[in-house]
Amino acid sequence: LYNNGVTATSNVTISGGTFEVDVGGGNTLAIANLNGNSGSELDLNSGTLLVIPTNQDVYAGTVTGSGGLTVNGTNGSLDLTGDLSSFTGAFEATNNGSLYIGGSSQLASSATFNISNQLTLGVTYTNLNDNVVVFSGSGGNLDITGISNSNSAIGGNTAPGITLAGTDVIDAGGAANTLSLNGNMSGTGATLQLQD
Repeated sequence: LYNNGVTATSNVTISGGTFEVDVGGGNTLAIANLNGNSGSELDLNSGTLLVIPTNQDVYAGTVTGSGGLTVNGTNGSLDLTGDLSSFTGAFEATNNGSLYIGGSSQLASSATFNISNQLTLGVTYTNLNDNVVVFSGSGGNLDITGISNSNSAIGGNTAPGITLAGTDVIDAGGAANTLSLNGNMSGTGATLQLQD
């Protein structure tokens, strides 16, 4: 299934098949809601899929490609609970969009996170040591309270590591967890607030 005829008001449900975003590198396809079951595939290629959900969407399939997956808007959220290990692009939560990465998802080390609102990681094991986390707006919130592994490393072996642009929050999820911040951290006039 390709994106022909899909518009910003389209609801896309993938049931065991493949939805291929074929818009070319640097281009964006906007949809409303995204849902899908295990065994489905969302192939972003080098393009960006912009999801503007009106509900609490759940996509349990795989995500592949090197493009971008962006959640935008205040009316809903997107939960990704499937295999994300083959996706090497950028996850983004903007304009009060809420993105939750949960289940037993594994993340590719080259995937990046651009956060201007709420990104929640609830994966069984997450090590962001090789991932780049960029807070692109004030009030960005990276929530790792749902990670069952008690140790999580956030930072990056390559610049920029963590870049701050406002009063941003990393929630470590309780005193029993160990949160390691490493790599390069930068940001003019920004405040990093650690919560436990």
